[in-house]
Amino acid sequence: MPNIEIHGLTRKEAENLREKIFEKFKKESFSKELVITIYPDTVRDAKGKDQPFLRLIAETAEIIGKLDFVELDVEYFKLGFFYSKDYLKKGEK
Repeated sequence: MPNIEIHGLTRKEAENLREKIFEKFKKESFSKELVITIYPDTVRDAKGKDQPFLRLIAETAEIIGKLDFVELDVEYFKLGFFYSKDYLKKGEK
């Protein structure tokens, strides 16, 4: 499940960006699994300048190239494993 985290934007900016991202990826094979997490945080550098960014957590980095319309820095973390709640429930039996 790809997860795009939005950091350092206002709630309204983040919600608008979330809509744009979902719209951009609606025809992609991963679109039904994509989630977007909005963090209500402040991101600033040592000089106090706002530095909002996206953090992508996914199995592959291919999504990064499709985020060029965002105009924010992107951190990428390779997802090692993802276990759905259904999978975990089956493991309990």
